[in-house]
Amino acid sequence: MKDPRYSYYETKSTYGGIQQKLVVFRSADQQRKSEKTQEKRRAAEEEKVTRALVHLKNRTFACEKDAITEAERWIKMYPQYQFDSFEIITTRERKNGARGRPARGEEMVTVFSLAPSIRLKDTAWVKAQYALGRFVLATNDLGISADDLLSGYKEQGFVERGFRFLNDKSFAISDVFLKKIGRIEALGMLMVLMLAVYSIGEYQLRKRLAELNVSVLNQLGKPTSKPTLKWVLTFFDGVIESYRHDPATDSIYFEGLLNMNAKCWDVVDLFGPGCEKYYN
Repeated sequence: MKDPRYSYYETKSTYGGIQQKLVVFRSADQQRKSEKTQEKRRAAEEEKVTRALVHLKNRTFACEKDAITEAERWIKMYPQYQFDSFEIITTRERKNGARGRPARGEEMVTVFSLAPSIRLKDTAWVKAQYALGRFVLATNDLGISADDLLSGYKEQGFVERGFRFLNDKSFAISDVFLKKIGRIEALGMLMVLMLAVYSIGEYQLRKRLAELNVSVLNQLGKPTSKPTLKWVLTFFDGVIESYRHDPATDSIYFEGLLNMNAKCWDVVDLFGPGCEKYYN
């Protein structure tokens, strides 16, 4: 592959009558990160199991069968472990459960407790370890190369950000209720068109900032050359058109824009003459 951080194996399969290519990728970087995460999980699991084992040892049972049944149930809760040794201890204690030395002739009962030790299975985590850093991509484009398939997969973030944009509460899409298929399709088309205009605007803004080597302030007041268009548009909150009414002619005249500050004009300048004509 072009990217030395990845290796792959590909094969073909048929699903739903459609032939497709399956490619298993292995990312060396992701494997190293996942191994560290897995070690933390193993340590946390070991601590959890150790505490649970102490509780199991502290329990008492009325008969040996109950003790064995509980031990079998307990070990099933932790499939990565198995009993290394197992012993049932029989003791006599006061019937009322009180502590201390029993009185002469006091009735005693026999109870059973567990004294097991556990160890990690030899095969524990092996399957999970083997899968670290690996993922499968499938496509019905049988001619696509593994490099192009991986590149397209990495770009899915742009698509996901687009859906996040369309689901933004500021558009109040959830408040729109439509039944007719045609109206639903029309709304979908408008949303996609809106996303296209937004994406082009954000691209042009960032491109211009990079060309001029300038930045704008983000939500934290720090300079950034990759702002979202949604954030930049908040600069124009409060900008309104001003009109004047002439009583003599009973006409309304446009006077200009109010509340256009330096940040607003800087953004307008970045978009160029095509945008400036609407504000001058």
